[in-house]
Amino acid sequence: MACKHEIKIFGHKYSSISECLKEHGVDHNRVRSYMIKYNVTIEEAIEFHIHNYGDSLRRHNIMLNSPVEFCGVQYASLKDVLDKYELHDGYIRRHQVKTNMGYYDSLYSCILHKNYEVINSIGGFVSCKCKHCGGQFLFSPDLAVKHADECRRVSSIMIYFYQILISGLHLISEFKDYVDGRCGDYEDILRKFFVTMENRGLLSFTIRGKEYKSLNDFFRDYKVNFDDGKFVKRFNKG
Repeated sequence: MACKHEIKIFGHKYSSISECLKEHGVDHNRVRSYMIKYNVTIEEAIEFHIHNYGDSLRRHNIMLNSPVEFCGVQYASLKDVLDKYELHDGYIRRHQVKTNMGYYDSLYSCILHKNYEVINSIGGFVSCKCKHCGGQFLFSPDLAVKHADECRRVSSIMIYFYQILISGLHLISEFKDYVDGRCGDYEDILRKFFVTMENRGLLSFTIRGKEYKSLNDFFRDYKVNFDDGKFVKRFNKG
């Protein structure tokens, strides 16, 4: 949809379509879809959306761009929350319509289903299984989001660790051959790649004077420190 030519809406002249849509908080895609579906002009489509949705869309856009506290964390805008959890505003709003929930309840629900296999709901709690670590929990919405954040952080640390090993052990060509044609969770592909390398006897690295030929042996000795994202030595009893 062209956005630069002059346009007149409800008798008011705008220098561009974009200027008009921005002022009234109307989405380009909604207007385009309406034009195609009902075979109307751009002016008719915009006037329809301003008349029916202008005020609510404008309020919604203000909410999206305003500072917000979510699960105990302060964000510069609600958009930053959506970006963090890789969710789109349109997806949350469709969920709202489908479930008749409020926006934030829908946001919680979308984060929950993105990160967990939901078993059932018990009062204000949810029985669920984490898609990242495989753990099964009974969580409140806030605790579910917090655990998902921790798992996502561990996942990013683990991916970085695997990538460092691939480079340091000169396994780049082997990984390219292994990953070719495969799809799925990237961390899971990396994990299975190293199992294959272990079975082929190609995994060997030394940390603080100790040689490791198995990642399981390494993880028995080290764990992730959530404060700085680094691996720290475990202090096993006995």
